[in-house]
Amino acid sequence: MRSKIETSKYIHEYDYKKQKTIKPAIEVLAEQLMEDNAKKDFFTFVDYIKQQKMTLPWFVTNSYNIIYKGCKIAQIYIYDGKDIQNCWRIKINTASKDTFDILLNGLSDEVTGLFSENFNKKCTACNNCAPGETFDFAGKHYENVCNGSNGVRIFLYRNPNSDQIEEIKKLINIRKDFCIKMKSMGINPGT
Repeated sequence: MRSKIETSKYIHEYDYKKQKTIKPAIEVLAEQLMEDNAKKDFFTFVDYIKQQKMTLPWFVTNSYNIIYKGCKIAQIYIYDGKDIQNCWRIKINTASKDTFDILLNGLSDEVTGLFSENFNKKCTACNNCAPGETFDFAGKHYENVCNGSNGVRIFLYRNPNSDQIEEIKKLINIRKDFCIKMKSMGINPGT
């Protein structure tokens, strides 16, 4: 394992142009940027994604898409350690506002509860959705809710713990099933 100084030098060399050329595997980047505890949980999660027949192509610097049969399910970002050690985040897509009702059709109360909790997260201008979206859901009114890019409602987790990783798996499977359903109906599930 590299010392912190060696790792720091190497990370700073890992800029967009170099990554675009070599498109490092997510495991390679995680190995270099994460410490043992975070790395173990992260690699277990990556293995789960691959077992579900999803791919993890490089997207931009320190970022990877989770793709299932051409449909973007989520994005994973691995921080470079300059500001935050052992930090990764995942942004899970759900559905555009035009197809959101189709996504929710038939989901359990537990899952729709996850959506209600997520809608309490106010927009922080992390993407191009600022100032967020205002809408009604399950009899409640929500304002300035983070909805991700392109009007796709998202779930954002930073350094998820084991309970949150289980939630993430559920949400990934919901998005995956939604993509399959929409494509079978001849409708683009969105990105």
